[in-house]
Amino acid sequence: GKSTTGNSVIGTEAFKTSGGFRSSTEECASAECFRAGGFWRVVDTIGFQDTDLSVAEVGKRFVEFGVHAPEGVDIFIFCVRWGRFKPEHDAALTAFQRYCGDTALAHTVLVFTHCPESNEDFQAALAE
Repeated sequence: GKSTTGNSVIGTEAFKTSGGFRSSTEECASAECFRAGGFWRVVDTIGFQDTDLSVAEVGKRFVEFGVHAPEGVDIFIFCVRWGRFKPEHDAALTAFQRYCGDTALAHTVLVFTHCPESNEDFQAALAE
């Protein structure tokens, strides 16, 4: 979901994707495009929950996103597979907050991936 979302933003297949239960992203990677009158850089990061690596190693690899964003980050996209917000999602959000700081949440957009719902049904589900 994360890499596919990054590819959608960039408009090309810049990031390797997987259709399985495990992420194919093991290291941070970035790609750039020109969109809406400016250059955009998208950084694809390792996931917090979908890897066999230790928590410490995942954290170490995640924070490498800073190397790909030396001028800072304008927005974070936090991807969650459509369905119930499970404890592992909450743990991933807590880890994100720990590594990026509380202020990062004000610059974070929650994206639901694999969502089969129509826009109307999606809005109704969020309202509940």
